[in-house]
Amino acid sequence: ENLHPAVQIAMSIIRNGPSERLLVSDIARRMGVSHNQLTRLFQKHFSCGVREFIRRERIERACRQLTQTPLPIKAIAVECGFPDLHYFNKIIRATTGHSPSALRQKPLPRQAGGAIT
Repeated sequence: ENLHPAVQIAMSIIRNGPSERLLVSDIARRMGVSHNQLTRLFQKHFSCGVREFIRRERIERACRQLTQTPLPIKAIAVECGFPDLHYFNKIIRATTGHSPSALRQKPLPRQAGGAIT
């Protein structure tokens, strides 16, 4: 299924600005659509809202960096939009079942399509 052009551009903004403070209303305004319309489009294409999509993208990026780079955990947290290290540790553990330092030591299994499980 083809993605709506606003969704494609919004995804690009989200993926290219992982450490930026991203507001749904700002992204929507840049797309020339309303906050509600952008949320509906994301719900249709990804079964989640824009904020949840941003969170998932940031977590996935952080997990990739934890398993594939030697960057310090704090640097990865900040680069992926989690300036609070305690919150970063909590969200990574809640999402993956592992602490960031544990992810460092063993690569994660992947789902079909490359998503981290």
